[in-house]
Amino acid sequence: VPAFRIPDLHGCTSIVFWRAGLLEYAYFLATFTNEGGRIDQKLISKTYFTDDNASLSVVKFESEGLITVIENTENIKMGALIPSKSKHLYFEIMEDGSIHQSSKLSI
Repeated sequence: VPAFRIPDLHGCTSIVFWRAGLLEYAYFLATFTNEGGRIDQKLISKTYFTDDNASLSVVKFESEGLITVIENTENIKMGALIPSKSKHLYFEIMEDGSIHQSSKLSI
């Protein structure tokens, strides 16, 4: 399901899609040409549940096509995040519409 559109960057259209499933949901970022052809697509955020844990993500969209994702796991029984499972991901929409992913910020 289309969730929202990111303001035009580099002459391409960028849309975030939401997909729901049983005990999980995910957000995908897709870029398209102005004619509607798909350039690239990446999973940017996912929430899912296991027996004792919930995996959660928070996404921040910044200007110039930069996207920061912070992922963590919460122990449901304890109601606490597990700091050792925290992870940062970075995405960038490039000038050609491709989406690059990195585990560290490279600006």
